[in-house]
Amino acid sequence: MTLFNGLLCASGEQRGCDGVKNAQGPNGRWWRSPAHIGKEAPNYDVSFSPDMARGVLLYAVTTKDAASFRKWVKWIDESRPCLVNLGGNCFFQGWPRLCTDDTQDKRCTFRPQTCGDIELVGKYLGVAEADICRRVLKSFQIRDDYIIPQTELAFGGALVNEPGFPMHLAGAEIFMIDKLGKTSIYSRAGALALAVREPKNPFFLYLAEGPTEKVKELTLKVCPAAGETPHELHQWAWEREAAESAWADSMYWDCIFMGKLLGY
Repeated sequence: MTLFNGLLCASGEQRGCDGVKNAQGPNGRWWRSPAHIGKEAPNYDVSFSPDMARGVLLYAVTTKDAASFRKWVKWIDESRPCLVNLGGNCFFQGWPRLCTDDTQDKRCTFRPQTCGDIELVGKYLGVAEADICRRVLKSFQIRDDYIIPQTELAFGGALVNEPGFPMHLAGAEIFMIDKLGKTSIYSRAGALALAVREPKNPFFLYLAEGPTEKVKELTLKVCPAAGETPHELHQWAWEREAAESAWADSMYWDCIFMGKLLGY
């Protein structure tokens, strides 16, 4: 999936970068994975989400692929829902979204953090069009100063997000902030909060300490050993609570990710 491929890409794994790049359709729209291009709800699960957008952002920051990023932002802008349609012509478009097949739960709708992330990466890549939320708010005649700095949002997420994948998403946000060179007292405090809340998660410990011997030992302790009996290959263990022992069904890519971060 695009989130995991983006994390792999940012760790230095080229196959992760290729996975994200190949998941973009010809019109700029990004999908769950290369194998899911064109697959939409209700016949399939919703085609994208703000969580997967983090994978795209990590890919864009790592590869500096401004052309693909700009194409994506253009598709997002053009694909906003139509609020006022007269005679087949749209006179007023609505809030940005990351897919067009989420009619049941609106999970592709931009969140405040989505706005800030895309704008932050746009500034890094020199893509001015990434200020899409500010432009839409202006068209609604609404002030745009609600967009909170991303480091502060990351700190809040690390403190209050529920255990499991919500905490992992906060970690992915801090990871991206570090990649952008925007590390602050807030993002550092967020990394420490994650490590304290889930001390057996090597990804969180890495965010707090870097590639220390302690992180290496914890990674080797939970990742499958060479020659180990085959198991179900379906978990990215770092998005699960340690109590679930999800590493017992590791897809291996989660461990390759940690290995790359540790310099292997």
